[in-house]
Amino acid sequence: MAAGGSADGDGDGTVVSALLARFGDLADEMRFLAGPNPPLYQSASAFRFAWDPEQGGETAAASALAQELDLTIAAMTEGVYLQIAPGPTADPVDSAHPANLADLLATPATMAAHEKAEQGCRALARGWFEEAEQLFVAGARLDPTDPGLRCGAGLAAWRRRSVRAADHFNLASRYLAATDQAGSAYVAILAAAVQERLGDVARAHQLLVEAADRLDRPCPAITLHLARLEPERRSWGEAALDVDPMVEADLLALGLQPDREVSTEHRFRIEWEINQLERAIAEVRRLDRTSGRPDDAAPSRSLGRDVDHLLVAQGEVALAAKVASCQAAVDVARSLLEERSAQRQAREAAWQHEADEARAELRHRTVAPVFAACLVLAVAGLLVALGGRLAMRAVPAADTAIATLAHLVLIGLLAVAAWLFTTTWWPHRRYRSARRACGELPHLRFEAAVLREEEFDLRRRIRRAVHDVDTRLVGIAELRAAVVPRRPALLVAAPTEAVSAASPASS
Repeated sequence: MAAGGSADGDGDGTVVSALLARFGDLADEMRFLAGPNPPLYQSASAFRFAWDPEQGGETAAASALAQELDLTIAAMTEGVYLQIAPGPTADPVDSAHPANLADLLATPATMAAHEKAEQGCRALARGWFEEAEQLFVAGARLDPTDPGLRCGAGLAAWRRRSVRAADHFNLASRYLAATDQAGSAYVAILAAAVQERLGDVARAHQLLVEAADRLDRPCPAITLHLARLEPERRSWGEAALDVDPMVEADLLALGLQPDREVSTEHRFRIEWEINQLERAIAEVRRLDRTSGRPDDAAPSRSLGRDVDHLLVAQGEVALAAKVASCQAAVDVARSLLEERSAQRQAREAAWQHEADEARAELRHRTVAPVFAACLVLAVAGLLVALGGRLAMRAVPAADTAIATLAHLVLIGLLAVAAWLFTTTWWPHRRYRSARRACGELPHLRFEAAVLREEEFDLRRRIRRAVHDVDTRLVGIAELRAAVVPRRPALLVAAPTEAVSAASPASS
């Protein structure tokens, strides 16, 4: 069940258009700076749309710049409807979620609260805002920690311009914090914007402080809103810059450009991170003996031209380029390892093939022929000796001649055997390569063992270098880990028919 919002449903695009009209030069410079190397994280900068068109508009809608232009509430509430999870009566034959159905049936209050939510959505869609708020509040009494009911009550109250809208949104933010920190920050900014629109700036500041305390990580967007509302604006702006250097453009647009010393300090920190990555790259590239190769993917060490603004953003983009170069170097090192491993395996396979051929050649061309020839000669010698004895018995008068002839034949057979043995096992040209291959086989096996040891050592060094790179990248990411406001899943863009149906009532 959904309830339509009001207006044209294009809040995010309206904010981007307004920012371009007011700060077009800054947006163009941020787009130019990011280029092919956008930041390594989801920045909370209102100018994120310059390098992240898909998510940048929603980020801009929750920004301090949008609130300063009085566009935050419209961008967050107009063209938005409440998404209520389907209850057990939505599809009785659907057994895909029996656990949810059992839970709802076991808790009648939750089931009743869901029914109130559906009724509130229908009332909100028809423009009955007072009744919608009452229904959502009644559902919240049954299920007090449901953020959807609180958001619905906030939407209905704001349609009536009621002072209770901020309280509803604040409670929704509180209950969203456990499951959706980004959505909690988004709704908290909406609650503060509503309170500020109603003229209570102190209460808006208090809501933002409470929201910041609820989050597990810092939220640069909330910090920028606090900088906009606090007397000590510059300190809050510098706190946001510590976590998200890309908000430097927002600080400049808000008139909170940090002092030159602060910018220099942040720039030195980024330079230190770049130097750490350069050392990591040098270690990785030293493994393939190409450490002298120029770093084409890395930016200049001067971090771009020396200008009076966006110094930190320039350094952050330079760091992003250096990270890309570092990751490319790691990929090259890994491919080098795979290439060397493939080469080693190919050489071992070639050596094994040569050895197998050598053994086959010696076996089939040397051992087998010599054995067969020696067997034939032995049989011939036995036949000659036996035939000579039989001839001498048959012809006693010629025994001397027969014996002499037999001995001559045996001597000839022995000569043939000696010649065969000599030509076979002497370094003959036909068998020299085979014998050399067999002789070199132990040396080749030793060389293969050396290659495997070198490969193991290279793999260990690459693993250590890659671990060092990953550690440095994780450290950089942890310094910039933050909560970026994002519209919670229960608030989604309204379809055209819902917006059209709600427009007459809201007008």
